[in-house]
Amino acid sequence: MWRTIWKGMWSHKRRLLGTTTAVVLGVAFLVAALATGDTMTAGFDGLYRTANSGVDVVVRHDTVIGAGDIGTRGTIDADLVNELRAVGGVAEVDPVIEGSGRIIGSDGVPIGGNGPPTTATNWLGDSPLNSWTLASGRAPVDVPAGQPYEVVIDMASASTGHLSIGDETTVQTPAPTAVVVVGVASIGGADSLGPTTFAAFTEDAAAHLVGR
Repeated sequence: MWRTIWKGMWSHKRRLLGTTTAVVLGVAFLVAALATGDTMTAGFDGLYRTANSGVDVVVRHDTVIGAGDIGTRGTIDADLVNELRAVGGVAEVDPVIEGSGRIIGSDGVPIGGNGPPTTATNWLGDSPLNSWTLASGRAPVDVPAGQPYEVVIDMASASTGHLSIGDETTVQTPAPTAVVVVGVASIGGADSLGPTTFAAFTEDAAAHLVGR
């Protein structure tokens, strides 16, 4: 019986080789895909834990338009910050203004987008709630009307867009907004939060430009 089986297999060597190769390659691709996915998930989980290690509570509106992580929440009144600061046991409260802001590189090409968020927000400075750390430069400050807004961007965007401290560029918020890069920041030891881009203004500038 075994002789008959081996003889039949040997008479179709090419078919046997092709089938074996297909099975081996298929299993190898599956293992590689699962390993890569698990590694990426673990990496993002660790990065989020490190970046948000100082945050105990996030206060946000209970109304969501959309679904899941891509849903848009309603805004909350900035005066709520003072009420929360008066609550016993609260050590630090910072308002976060967040919306969309696409950074334009030195070559005029927009950075990021096409899926991953292009975040525009306010810089939280030395607050323990700030997930970002200045790698170079300084925090943004408010400027007189007519001058470019000051902005801190993530290291990955600075590298991709060939942008350095002191460079002037544009951030689409979504209106084209003239900015000058005054700081470059990292998050949890990484150049950026994955493919997400980051542009941080002063609180007043963010409220005016982003308004969320």
